[in-house]
Amino acid sequence: MKKRLFISFIIGIVIAASIGFYLFNKPHADIASQTAVATLSASDLFKAFSENEVAANQKYVGKVVEISGLIHSLDEGSQGDLNILFMDEDEMFGVACSIDRKEDIDDLAVGQEITLKGECSGMLSDVVLIRCVIVKK
Repeated sequence: MKKRLFISFIIGIVIAASIGFYLFNKPHADIASQTAVATLSASDLFKAFSENEVAANQKYVGKVVEISGLIHSLDEGSQGDLNILFMDEDEMFGVACSIDRKEDIDDLAVGQEITLKGECSGMLSDVVLIRCVIVKK
């Protein structure tokens, strides 16, 4: 009886480890092919989080959002990604977007208006969008 229980326990551990390994190595969904839950300006997205962060978290976090705005700054990330910041002149913080690939980003410039689509991961001091793709320059 103890041997059977031990074997069942080992099989359960192997199954759980296999599921965990699969989920850990599962590729991310392609943001470019996903439909955005909302299309709005970067200012409106920041305003939604600054006015009611709890409601904005429920509405946007973990979902694909499409935003438009003027580029305030461009920075090279530590892992070869590009970080774009959208910010109004009268604000201290804004919307920070991270683009994974370096395709079609050489002609981006501060002050240029662009539209990005990315996954919202919430608000730290800036609202953060990850795995962004350029929709329109």
